[in-house]
Amino acid sequence: MKSSLQQSEMVEFVTSYLENRTNESSTTRFTDLYFPIPNLKDGSLTLNSYQTKIDSSLYRHNKIERVLKGPTKEALSEGAINIFSVNTTLIGLTVSQQVAYINFSKEFLEKNQWDEDLTYRIKIINETLKSDNDIKKVIILVEKEVLDY
Repeated sequence: MKSSLQQSEMVEFVTSYLENRTNESSTTRFTDLYFPIPNLKDGSLTLNSYQTKIDSSLYRHNKIERVLKGPTKEALSEGAINIFSVNTTLIGLTVSQQVAYINFSKEFLEKNQWDEDLTYRIKIINETLKSDNDIKKVIILVEKEVLDY
């Protein structure tokens, strides 16, 4: 049986198919992610963008998940910090007519010393989603309730 499979070249065909399918599903693209760098003198934050490779399946979702995880190595080397609570989760993300609706867990609202009023967290989400120019407006929800900002 082994020799008949080898003669039919089906093993090579199936192997080639599986390798190509794996390569297609792991396609990545570069995008801008935004991370804050604190100014220790006055306590302010500056948002810097960092080109980052993101898996293109569920692209926007993956961008936000990456931001929630905290700064990239490059951003960390420049002093960037994570101002999102470790427990903040992305519940959902939908885009309709260039408007992104993004729903976070309640931990998104947790205050911290760098961003007590959500200003920078909102800016980071907005800038990150709008960085590819295909989103014109971002509506942030927390546990399905629209965040007024």
